[in-house]
Amino acid sequence: MIMMTVFMQLSLNPSVWIGLGAIVLFCLTLSILIIVNSVRNKHSQQKKEQEYRENYIRRVKLSDMLMFGTIEAEFDTLTGILKAENIRMPKFGAQMPNAIFVDNYTDADNETVLRQMNIAYAEQQDILMHMAEAMRRLMETDEEMELAAVSEMAEQIMVTDFQFSHSQDSLVMLIAAGAEYNNVTFSLSALYRPDSECWEYEAEKIECPI
Repeated sequence: MIMMTVFMQLSLNPSVWIGLGAIVLFCLTLSILIIVNSVRNKHSQQKKEQEYRENYIRRVKLSDMLMFGTIEAEFDTLTGILKAENIRMPKFGAQMPNAIFVDNYTDADNETVLRQMNIAYAEQQDILMHMAEAMRRLMETDEEMELAAVSEMAEQIMVTDFQFSHSQDSLVMLIAAGAEYNNVTFSLSALYRPDSECWEYEAEKIECPI
């Protein structure tokens, strides 16, 4: 009975319906404006990205027909970083690396990058064994963990990418990799210094948040 009375009062009061209509219209208009603004922002961002690429991104090809074929990369002339991502390379460890990064890149680095990667592939088994040894040393502190042979651990290592940076007058190569053993994840790396032709290995446990 009370609801019926309220409804009759509303139906007899045009100003109430006008107010409700204004609210609905306002909400609809606001929703449309939000959608239009979102579309405009998206188009504006795409335009900025396109202009950035036109002004600063240059295509680069690294060619080594015997080992790697032709690797297509992008050089950002503003940041000085060359990136070749989602590429296909020969298998290194348990998977195929799919990226190359060169900091402070110049065209003169092409030959050095390819030469050092050839060195890495030629010494692949030795590199993987040293990575596994570095990983094993971290696990030796856990007395409850049953350790496998280094050769078995080496088979689990997945190389992800090659990173190059200038150090004094030489280009230093870092091989980034990872592995999982007994539900423990490891970050691994091998750093090659061409001046001394030596390798430096590091391993780190990756702690997963609970």
